[in-house]
Amino acid sequence: MISLLISLIKTMTTPSVDPVDPIQPLANEILRRILPELNSLLREHVAAIDKPQEIIVRNQRHPDADILVELGKQHRKFEAVLSLVNIDIPVYIHGPTGSGKTWGCKMISKALQIPFYRKVVSPQSSESYIFGYKDGSGNYVPGIAYTAYSQGGLLLIDEIDNGNPSINTCIKMLTDGTECYFPCGLVERHKDFRLVANANTIGNGANMQYVGRSPQDKALLNSFMFVEWGYDRSFEKELAMKEYVNWGGQKVEEMEKAVRSFWRLRDSIDRLKINHIVSPRNLIHLARATATGVATNVIIRGAILRGMNDEQYKQIQEDVKKHRVSEKEEEEEDIKVMTMKVVAKVNNSNIDEDTPF
Repeated sequence: MISLLISLIKTMTTPSVDPVDPIQPLANEILRRILPELNSLLREHVAAIDKPQEIIVRNQRHPDADILVELGKQHRKFEAVLSLVNIDIPVYIHGPTGSGKTWGCKMISKALQIPFYRKVVSPQSSESYIFGYKDGSGNYVPGIAYTAYSQGGLLLIDEIDNGNPSINTCIKMLTDGTECYFPCGLVERHKDFRLVANANTIGNGANMQYVGRSPQDKALLNSFMFVEWGYDRSFEKELAMKEYVNWGGQKVEEMEKAVRSFWRLRDSIDRLKINHIVSPRNLIHLARATATGVATNVIIRGAILRGMNDEQYKQIQEDVKKHRVSEKEEEEEDIKVMTMKVVAKVNNSNIDEDTPF
């Protein structure tokens, strides 16, 4: 069955050099006749492939004990980051806003069964915020890194690319060796200390979307393993559908259509290269508003196209209309994509993701 589908799809998507080649029209006709049965069959398989997996891990601190930690559904990059953090490699997670980076770090600390500490840095952040200081009486006031470093825990330096690069350089001390100097003296590194940094950029400075970011010291960046954490459609859809139901939504199919419309608008914004962010946060707002009966035009302008001028709004409308296909064409395209996903899964490969890191 899979071999037949591959042959049909290749025939349908590969231009023929012979203008009177009878094979391609025949393949098209066969595929259209079996659309209903094929659609149902593929959706069952793809639902299992696309759906975020329920992640249950063995207690990382006591791998020999029969202790399981239920983490629920997670981002597709979660297990890769968990593996790196577990073997004590500092990780620099970079990706667009609202993609779930901070939440992922919280779940990693849960998987490792260690405390979670978070510090959001800014250009005004000082070294004392992280390492602490001595007050006027000479007493040491710990910073957020002290407890995690000395007693164990996952320390998340959030928005690290928004911090002062000169101050951020001190973070490198937390990655070197088994001891670190704090204002109270030399402190031994706890075996369960883990370090993660989150950012919207790779540390090279500001861009059109993240205008406040600063270039970071290359020695600091060299201390981390980089992992790109982009938008995960399957994961964000799962979150949106859950939000919709939690807020009393009952028309699940209508909400699924709203999710697809959300993606079409985001794709259009990307195609038009409009400097605008449409993140999973906005999709969750859309789900909540839809469930509670907020008007569609209010949701679109407020949650998705917020802040855009009339000309940009018109461009997006025209672009979406231009690229919109009929329901039948959309169904046929869905089947092609679903078939390739099933084939990729069978072949133990992935056709629509980048490398794990």
